[in-house]
Amino acid sequence: MSGESLARNKLKHHREPLGRFWTISNLFSISRVLLLIPIFFFLYHGNQNNGNVWGAVFMVMAAITDFLDGASARLLNKMTRWGRILDPLCDKTCILSIGIFLALPSRDHPIPVWFLILVFARDLIILIGSYYIIGRYQHIPSSMTIGKWTTFFLAILLVSFTLEWMPEQPWLVMFRMDVLLKICSVLVVLSGIMYAYRMIRGNFPAPLKSESLSKDSTSEEK
Repeated sequence: MSGESLARNKLKHHREPLGRFWTISNLFSISRVLLLIPIFFFLYHGNQNNGNVWGAVFMVMAAITDFLDGASARLLNKMTRWGRILDPLCDKTCILSIGIFLALPSRDHPIPVWFLILVFARDLIILIGSYYIIGRYQHIPSSMTIGKWTTFFLAILLVSFTLEWMPEQPWLVMFRMDVLLKICSVLVVLSGIMYAYRMIRGNFPAPLKSESLSKDSTSEEK
């Protein structure tokens, strides 16, 4: 085997394996996207036949799968590279697609378009950062804690706008649509900044240079 071929082979094995795709935790992640079908069906009917209420029920079910995929992966020790890809990808797909539906002018209280643009910009930063880290370090970064909290509050925001909830009780004020919008705006901006900082200054394993591999393979041949 030539030195160059051996170097490529070492670089390939240096990359973190994807692991199994069909795991219980990944199935929970996929089911979250599949739940968009009944969610859109009920949101389309709105206040007719309790469409908003049933839509919110299925949103809560989707949020539960978000908890179950991580919990099952840790419990069964099945935390794979596929899981770190699917979990945030399914989260972003659900949040943005439901958010776009709830921003339609036909809704009585639509989500502001500027907020969706803010969420999309943050997700784009995360996507670019993940692509950069994978390309340079052959490593898929895990979600940050602030990212998980942001996803949690975004899920509550979507449910609140679905139910058009404006409670007057002091202890329920934080669940009002307008209050949650402010909380989520701050979290989205802050998490976007922190993900961008991790992309620029993150402490990841040093990339395995092909040049060094070639030197190693040459020395092995000698």
